[in-house]
Amino acid sequence: TYYKIGYLMGTSLMQCGSGYPFFNVAVYDYICGKDTNSLFVDYSTIPSDTFREIVGKINDASSDEEIREICWDCLDMLCEAGFMKPPAIMKLDDKHGLVRTLSLHHIILRSKAELDQLKEGLSSAGVLEILQKHPQLLKTLFTSEGLTPLTPAILKSMFSGRVYFSDAGSINAEKEMATFMFFGDFLEECKGGKLEVQLQDVLSFFTGASVVPPLGFDIKPSLYFNAGAVYPTASTCALHLTLPTKYY
Repeated sequence: TYYKIGYLMGTSLMQCGSGYPFFNVAVYDYICGKDTNSLFVDYSTIPSDTFREIVGKINDASSDEEIREICWDCLDMLCEAGFMKPPAIMKLDDKHGLVRTLSLHHIILRSKAELDQLKEGLSSAGVLEILQKHPQLLKTLFTSEGLTPLTPAILKSMFSGRVYFSDAGSINAEKEMATFMFFGDFLEECKGGKLEVQLQDVLSFFTGASVVPPLGFDIKPSLYFNAGAVYPTASTCALHLTLPTKYY
């Protein structure tokens, strides 16, 4: 199954796909060929809330007694990760090794077989070798690291040169200009947290994607207006957004 997923991901990328910027950075580094002993793992990126909280407590421990107490409470978790030192003789000096062992286990090792299958699929599609040669260059295709946060200005700029107003001087054009300004105000409110709707929701509404792909969209988005519409409409295939002007 994971082989097929890797193959499909690789095929998509070879055909100018938008990428998959949701991988943990340590997972991406492993896919690119880094040995597990040299991987940097950040416990705050452990996907399980429960395990992340426990590892966080270990990381914040300030005494031998505190370390031992936490380890007794999560003994099964330590055994699963292969950390076999008895909690009774744990010391504060052990915490950094313990945090790394648990983080590496929950981010990489417990899913290593699946990740290896994924790598085989990427290799079959001709992508793995490219990733391993240019890991930094292609990092934004697989992780969110380096991606520019979505802002109202970025969202509006996506329609640059493709906002279709009626003829200048017409009544419709006046309404459309006002609606476009209201749209800008709406985006600012989305950013400011005044609304339940987020900027990612707006982007997803007319593109189907919650983030701008690292390579951009194949089609440049377009903005239209409709005097008879009640609600905004969109085409995620054509990347068209149509705004109603009846509320001006």
